[in-house]
Amino acid sequence: MKRFLNALAALMALLIFVPAVYAANADNPNGCKPAGLFGQLAEPFQPFETAAAQTIVEGDPVKLDGSGQIVIGTATDSTLLGFARTAVTASSAGDLIYVYSDPLTVFECQCSGTFAITMIGDAVDLEGSTGAFEVNENATTYRPLRILNYNPNDSVGANTRVYVQLVMSTVGGGA
Repeated sequence: MKRFLNALAALMALLIFVPAVYAANADNPNGCKPAGLFGQLAEPFQPFETAAAQTIVEGDPVKLDGSGQIVIGTATDSTLLGFARTAVTASSAGDLIYVYSDPLTVFECQCSGTFAITMIGDAVDLEGSTGAFEVNENATTYRPLRILNYNPNDSVGANTRVYVQLVMSTVGGGA
């Protein structure tokens, strides 16, 4: 009986420990948020004017249009200005929006599929729409983002949150 109770106690301890280590990552795409900066002295976000009729949520990718105004980025963009710090809804041309536009900013974004450690260093695509952009870790057609690492609070696998930088920024270079 004593051997059975010891074995049961060991099994229960294992069951309590396993979910914390192997828990699935939450599927909660919400764009890209700043996670850190590489030695910047200036504010990492700047004000820009939006184009008309834009709906942009905090964390959405943004780019400059031909008039120099902000429009939402898409999954087919290879160059971005950055990610929105503030939101605009049904903007009029000239409305202000703040954008994390420094190419040295590191962002945290959720992967849309299954992340593997071997993807660190890869230039990858975005996918999604307003308020739900994600890193498309399996696509490398447009490659606006480079995966730097993954969030150590996540498990490697589905919906892992990764740290990325812009590969090419319209404000001068990138990672």
